[in-house]
Amino acid sequence: MSLRGRGAILQAHLELRTRRRRESKVGNEYPRARSRTSDIDGRLACTQLMSPFDNGHMNHQPLTEPTKRVGRRDFWRREHPKFQSPHFRLEKSARIINRLAGSRECELLDVGCGPATLGRLLSSNIQYHGIDIYISDPNPRYLEYDFLEAPIAFADKEFDIVVCQGVFEYVGDHQREKLAEIHSLLREDGRFLVSYTNFDHRAPHFDPSYTNICGLQDFRLDLCTQFKINRSFASSYNWYHGQPRRAVMKAIQMPINVNLPIIGRALGVEFFFDCSPR
Repeated sequence: MSLRGRGAILQAHLELRTRRRRESKVGNEYPRARSRTSDIDGRLACTQLMSPFDNGHMNHQPLTEPTKRVGRRDFWRREHPKFQSPHFRLEKSARIINRLAGSRECELLDVGCGPATLGRLLSSNIQYHGIDIYISDPNPRYLEYDFLEAPIAFADKEFDIVVCQGVFEYVGDHQREKLAEIHSLLREDGRFLVSYTNFDHRAPHFDPSYTNICGLQDFRLDLCTQFKINRSFASSYNWYHGQPRRAVMKAIQMPINVNLPIIGRALGVEFFFDCSPR
């Protein structure tokens, strides 16, 4: 299928998702629900609304707020062990962060830190803090809470660097709200490094647990309400929308931190945005 054809399909998906979301708000059911596509490669088999954490099974009963919170925490409790070992994007982000920090003493907040694997990859001059809905190893520098239910904050601290990877695909309708909260945590000369899936890819992957799907341009526009984007570039390139696994491909792609406009839009798996507060 041509890129234009895939773009039209993605646009149709986004329009359906917006319409479904408006309809769901009217009845106050599934506030962060989404439409589902059963065929990534082209035919949008648009189906019923799903709860974000029903493991792919249709759920026709409204979820209460306590049930949603428990469901999200349990979901990530099961997912975290998959991220104990650093994957390619995490390793690449650590290289970027270490260069941003240089030799100066920095305080960093990892929003959606998971098992805090990133902290093990950072230079010793970077003080690592993390927040997540589930923390497996209690630590004074880690906070466990659902930041979809409360503002993103870490006591009254401000940070030199805030990083947020693989998070905004799961924030439902709260994208601009959470960007504003992150902006308030940054010091005047701070930096914000965020990743977002490239749904404009030639073969986009719509994970069943995603609750926030938008094109890169829409994500960029929301970022610009709070931040100046210093640079953006693909975290990696793959014909099939997956992170590189072979050692040779990792070695080739790890140092590429520049935007490749045509190739990036078609083959970029995810994009990094290196931002400064406005």
